[in-house]
Amino acid sequence: MNSKLTFNIFKYIYASFRKDIRTKFIFFIIGIILWLNINLEKDFETNIIIPIRITNLPANKTLLSPIPQLAKIKVRSKGKSLLMTDTKNSLFFEIDLSSKSDTVVQRLNSDLFVNLTSNELEPLFIFYPQEIVVVLDDLLEKRVPIISNSRYTLAPGYVTSGDLIQIPDSLIISGPARKVELINSVQSHRDIASDLITDYSKDIGLILRDTNSVKYSIRSVSLYQRIVRKGFYTFKVPVKILNEPVGQNTIINPVAVEIEISGPVNELQKITAKDFIISADLEKIDEISEMVPLTIETEIKLDWDTKTNKVKIIKY
Repeated sequence: MNSKLTFNIFKYIYASFRKDIRTKFIFFIIGIILWLNINLEKDFETNIIIPIRITNLPANKTLLSPIPQLAKIKVRSKGKSLLMTDTKNSLFFEIDLSSKSDTVVQRLNSDLFVNLTSNELEPLFIFYPQEIVVVLDDLLEKRVPIISNSRYTLAPGYVTSGDLIQIPDSLIISGPARKVELINSVQSHRDIASDLITDYSKDIGLILRDTNSVKYSIRSVSLYQRIVRKGFYTFKVPVKILNEPVGQNTIINPVAVEIEISGPVNELQKITAKDFIISADLEKIDEISEMVPLTIETEIKLDWDTKTNKVKIIKY
């Protein structure tokens, strides 16, 4: 009776397996689970890549040159452990510099292998690097100027207004003293613009040397230059007489001098005759021609000119 029942059960399963795709899929999944369960309990050997970490670096020291960041090793463990281990964050080689000198030659071995997981992994062989040279140097930090390397030309009829604004004008670098001491400035990449009629505004990357050892506080610089139309303005400024002789009446010709000034239209609007002081010192008179040279004082930085450099003195 039991054998007949068993036969009927297997006959039913076989028939279902032949006709029902769902039954086939269920048995397929069961097979995979059984296969994984068996194989994940076996020991495997495999090659993995893990980080190399420096610990207990003295506060006033830094690496003169970077060391290899990764190591390739062969490990042995159960398949389940290998599958569940985060090799990038949980496994690494640790080089402790707490009691080392300025130059350390460290051979990688199993004593330096760190496993932060509860999974058992046995390091078998280290492919590379087999030896690491750590050279320490004093940590130095200093501020250096940024030199912008931009060139631009303006379209005809346009001029710059104000100074070129650069933000920032310097940056902080830090790293091994033997390398930082050689860096006295940092240049930007080259930027060229032509025939500009609008403001020049750019963020330009900096040329950073040896970034593996030297750290830079910023990586780009911002430049801004206002660009406006060029204008022309003409006005007259009265001439002041200096050192006029007592008891003598004099007049000058002309009594006012015409100033021609050119520059950004937005700056021309702010300029008046009061920005110029023109004087004639009668002690400097040429007695033959009766002409006196003019002295013109102004703090205006724009281009200006006058066709009158002398005035004639008329005594009466």
